[in-house]
Amino acid sequence: MNMRQKEHSITTRGLKTAWLQYGSPEKPILLMLHGYPDSPECYRYQIDYFKKDFQVVVPYVRGCGPSESSKKIDRFRLDALATDTLDVLKHVDPSDQRKVYLLSHDMGAPLAWHLMPLLGSRLEKSVVMNGLSLRQMLRRWKFLSQHRRFWYIYLMQFPGLLENIFRVAPVSFKRWMVRLGGRVDSLTTKNHAKTTLINPSKQYRAFMLDMLKMGKYHPSNNCPCPLLVLWGAKDPFLNLPTRDEILMDAKKLTIRMLEGSHWMHLKKHEMINKLVFDHFTV
Repeated sequence: MNMRQKEHSITTRGLKTAWLQYGSPEKPILLMLHGYPDSPECYRYQIDYFKKDFQVVVPYVRGCGPSESSKKIDRFRLDALATDTLDVLKHVDPSDQRKVYLLSHDMGAPLAWHLMPLLGSRLEKSVVMNGLSLRQMLRRWKFLSQHRRFWYIYLMQFPGLLENIFRVAPVSFKRWMVRLGGRVDSLTTKNHAKTTLINPSKQYRAFMLDMLKMGKYHPSNNCPCPLLVLWGAKDPFLNLPTRDEILMDAKKLTIRMLEGSHWMHLKKHEMINKLVFDHFTV
């Protein structure tokens, strides 16, 4: 499947924002939000599976691939990313009437949780794979075991540190990162590694700013729809979630702990596709 043939873009507040789009505009929208260090191509198996029943929309996060980067860290914060995503949805559905289904993974999960109350009654169902909201991450700050898994987040807080390291050997670093999460990345070229590693890493500094101000400025991001959490039990980056932890933010909750690591939607895509489809359609 030549994914770039389905690339679309608009200018949002002065920056190009791009996404992949498949399927009929007569179908409900399935919005897929990718993580780090990924791009929409990481959903290639889900796009191929769901495009017959949904209009699939997969944005490139700010700074990734054809979505322009910014020197302003505020353009990577949740409010800005949510505005970009809502602008994309407005372009896809000018009526703002079509139902939306949401699928997110990794660093796409904080954005998904932020969007859920903003989408309101349009949001039918949501699936989160191996990812947390920023509020859930903040609650985990008291656990030493999570800090040990979060070690790379602290390196991301020094502007230019990892960006300059990544520029030296982007392919080697990306392959090391994704293999740590139980994945062999067949899409890693030098250019692809650079565009998914360097500029999108600013999300980590931006999200830290959001977490530091969350208690004072951010309301609770409750999920208004049925939520399915899929979690690979061998994830090296995140502690296992508990039902009580997620129930604080979502009342209609199903959690499935699965044998696997961080990128199950690539490694075990047939199983993941069926679980997601069943959640969306039952």
